Amino acid sequence: MAFYIKVPLAFVIAFGAWRILTPHEFPTVKASVDYVGLVLLVVWVGALQIMLGNGQEADWFNSDFIVMLLIVVIVGFISFVIWEMTDKNPIVNLRIFSNRAFSVSMVVIALAFGGVFGSIVLVPMWQQIGMGYTATWAGYNSAFGGVTCLIAAPIASYLMTRIDHRAIASIGLLFCAAAALMRVGYSDQMTFWQLVWPHLTLGFGMIMMLIPLMDMSVSSLPPEDTAAGAGQFNFVRTLASAISAAAVIAV
Repeated sequence: MAFYIKVPLAFVIAFGAWRILTPHEFPTVKASVDYVGLVLLVVWVGALQIMLGNGQEADWFNSDFIVMLLIVVIVGFISFVIWEMTDKNPIVNLRIFSNRAFSVSMVVIALAFGGVFGSIVLVPMWQQIGMGYTATWAGYNSAFGGVTCLIAAPIASYLMTRIDHRAIASIGLLFCAAAALMRVGYSDQMTFWQLVWPHLTLGFGMIMMLIPLMDMSVSSLPPEDTAAGAGQFNFVRTLASAISAAAVIAV
């Protein structure tokens, strides 16, 4: 049911994006498809997702299946990078990582979002296993973070027109760190509302960090590379989240 709720929202967002973005489309240009790069990308990312999703149940590297997947990930990733760096029309333009601002933004978002997502996964698990919460009530508790996400988004957008993006992202990271520090003293005697405050703090910090980092990463690129930069930013963020979740569950 939780996933079906997103369906009408997806339609509304898709319609809004179509109406707003259509007038700003670039002219369509036909280009050859990098099928080899696409296959290599699907292979190593698919193997990585399967490895992360099944590692805990299979006892990680004590399983021949997981070890085999790791080999596929390593060989596939190296082959993918070599192919994409030498192909004339790569499906993923890795050359944009030569842009310093873009590369630094990628590193920061990977480390920061990986750390943040680890707590997003861990806290509801602990509430259910250690405090007897149902999945529903753990979800209610975590949902308060979405409230401050909504509040922080327009604030971050406004501040980006006034002060350095790096300062805003740093403020966001400080809020994320504060949320983690608030959780150091967690105990199973805490009330529902005491557990809400770190979620509120984290939600605010996450958006204050995410929006300026995304803008910094793509605004430093030439217009023809903006779409590729935005895609790679989201890919790195998603990949960091998946690795972080798998690490937290394993530990």
